[in-house]
Amino acid sequence: MAVETISLKDKQPNFGDLITLGEYRNPFWRKAVAALKFSYLTEIADSLAIIFAGVLAQANWDLNQAIIIPIPLHKTRERERGFNQSAVISEKISAICHIAWDDNLLIKNKKTKSQTTFSHQKRFANIASSFSLANTNLDKIKNKTVLLLDDVITTGATITEAANLISQAQPRLIHLLGVARGS
Repeated sequence: MAVETISLKDKQPNFGDLITLGEYRNPFWRKAVAALKFSYLTEIADSLAIIFAGVLAQANWDLNQAIIIPIPLHKTRERERGFNQSAVISEKISAICHIAWDDNLLIKNKKTKSQTTFSHQKRFANIASSFSLANTNLDKIKNKTVLLLDDVITTGATITEAANLISQAQPRLIHLLGVARGS
């Protein structure tokens, strides 16, 4: 397994690390993500959560006051798919690691085109201002360690946009998690 950890401490004052489990170009990770998202094999999330739990145990992060927040899908896309793959993984990590999770704090309020069709620069423009924070329960984030989870992180446009928004709720630290990293 090619787990990669990148420190983001120099990017934003309250950013921690980015951890991805493997490279998207590796057929194993590409097929795992596709099977979860498009073949609805949600049991794959069980295995991914177990792997993440092992990685988090070795990360030496203080998770006593932590919350996992999945990158949301727009309500139309989630209705079409029937579930949010990042939320399914987050919930399972939460159960294994006994970390709070909430898939209602971050909202995808703008329906965007799939990021896979855009260049690096256009991905940032496509996702800009597409998220909002729920006005309720922001105390779940304040002074907490946030684990923000997405399935695939390529340019980082989506997860960075979400993390920048979450930082407005004054978390202690934001770590980014991805199943696979693109190139």
